[in-house]
Amino acid sequence: MRQGEQVQSQELSDSDPQVKRESLSLALHVSNAYTSFSFIVERFSSWYRQLKFIALCLPCQRRFVEKRNSRQQAHGFSKESSCELLMLPDLERAEKEIIKFNQRIAFAEEIDALENGTSVKKSSVLVKLDPILAQGLPRVGGRLGRAALPENSKHQTVIPKNSHLARLIVYHFHEKSAHSGREYVLSLLRERFWQIRAHSVVRSVLSSCFACKRCHAPPDTSDTEV
Repeated sequence: MRQGEQVQSQELSDSDPQVKRESLSLALHVSNAYTSFSFIVERFSSWYRQLKFIALCLPCQRRFVEKRNSRQQAHGFSKESSCELLMLPDLERAEKEIIKFNQRIAFAEEIDALENGTSVKKSSVLVKLDPILAQGLPRVGGRLGRAALPENSKHQTVIPKNSHLARLIVYHFHEKSAHSGREYVLSLLRERFWQIRAHSVVRSVLSSCFACKRCHAPPDTSDTEV
């Protein structure tokens, strides 16, 4: 019995070359997956187009993983796995995955603390928000838990400041509101999200909006006859 335990212990040793190879392979796989997803989410200039693309990819990814885990040979996707029609739950799942990815980059320590049931550090940008963890996403805490408001309005999802996602969401509300001003965009944004340093992000996005620049540009008088 002890011999069996020794063999098992040797097989699971961190110094074993096979364990090292598998650990390195796993690390490379995670790194490649992170880089690929980061490249995908950064290349979009529209929040809605990004949502649709990720929503189309998620079912295909799930079926691919299922086939790989069951060791079946995949020869393309069947009609059943095609994702031409998107429903609201598909977009909601895509939104959650995109936000979770960005939050994990910006708030890794805070998420670990909330998952372990401890308080975030006082130096964290989230400490004043009394954050909670809901469905794996850091949200604003506070005293609105029993208020007669939608869940997203009571506990807005926190969006990191220095992220491509922040600019996409702000521009989405700016465009949705017919290129309205800063205060109205902020009010729409805060119905669902809590953007870190929201004023500066909204000001930056609106100041770089090409449609607004073209609309508010002074008339060209170069060809006007004197």
